[in-house]
Amino acid sequence: MTAKAVSKTKHRAVICLGSLQANPDALRFAERIIRALGMQLILLMATHGKEEQAQAALERAQALLSTEPEAMVISPGELDAVLHNELDPQQHELIVLGASLDPSDRLAIAIARRLASRETDSLLFIRNPPPSMARILICSGGHAGSNYVIERGLNLAKALETQATILHVVSSMPSMYTGLPAVQEGLTDILARDMPLSRHLREAARRAHDLGVQAKLELRHGVVAEEILRACEVTPYDLIVMGAPEPGQVLERLALGEVAPEMLASAKVSLLIARTAPSNPASA
Repeated sequence: MTAKAVSKTKHRAVICLGSLQANPDALRFAERIIRALGMQLILLMATHGKEEQAQAALERAQALLSTEPEAMVISPGELDAVLHNELDPQQHELIVLGASLDPSDRLAIAIARRLASRETDSLLFIRNPPPSMARILICSGGHAGSNYVIERGLNLAKALETQATILHVVSSMPSMYTGLPAVQEGLTDILARDMPLSRHLREAARRAHDLGVQAKLELRHGVVAEEILRACEVTPYDLIVMGAPEPGQVLERLALGEVAPEMLASAKVSLLIARTAPSNPASA
């Protein structure tokens, strides 16, 4: 392991390399997001080979970055087990998967789906990384618990100088459970009403304006994962930012609990599943 002095106040972003060959485009894409989030960049190599080979692979990966990582870690074993051993359960961290070129790195998809079902660390799964970023899709659950997702997505858009779309999907759950009208109201109608979703969306628009981010609101009706994917077919996004169901909302969890795993399996662009830091629930 090689490392600089690692700050205890900054959260870590751990780029996981499951093979000896990193994907240059994915690595640079991850670096841009990590630096925009103000996190420490850690390179982690899980290996079954000789440590010398792993060290050389890490040095090659480091050479692809424009900034020096705070640490480079080599750990023997399968990536899933290595993550379990290396991650700090007391610290909020961003786990980055999909940064290797080896075809066996498709195993990272299975690992990502397991991580997406947890409510601990954030997850960035890289797919088809673009050379530059132009648009971010921020998916909101429509409640106050989604504020941190919007905040993180808008802060990324500001730091990366991209456009943003804030999307809410009115799920096909019965109106008696959601409290929303059964008719499919449009965005203008929703914004004109005085209800939690309306206030949430208006606040999101205000926050984007305050940050100076070029953003728009979008409202869709239907199955959440399907509508997010349709939105990506209509507009080419470079990154999807989403969160988890609001804690304690059982019906919402039943409806949305499989959204992130479904997106990991089907989305053609990178996905950031944002969680709040345990030590600071208000942070993004």
